[in-house]
Amino acid sequence: MIDSTRRGIRAILRGRTLQRDPDRGWILGVCAGFAEYFGLPVTLVRILAVAGLLLLTVVTLTAYLSAALLLPRRGFRALPTRRGHGPRRYS
Repeated sequence: MIDSTRRGIRAILRGRTLQRDPDRGWILGVCAGFAEYFGLPVTLVRILAVAGLLLLTVVTLTAYLSAALLLPRRGFRALPTRRGHGPRRYS
């Protein structure tokens, strides 16, 4: 039963990427990004975040700020790199 549950979760999350969504977010878009990724209402994720802040302030704040720094912004694309143009070497 556990294996079938894992396969179901993988099927749901396939093709999704975890990103911040500042357009739908209140502060940095972390809760909105998690809500979209897991298919949950944004309000529920925000309530869980506030509960986490009240119960485990340091852990929740550290996790939120880490996610805000590490998760890419939704719609952001990295600039393409040109081939053959690595770091300069001085001789």
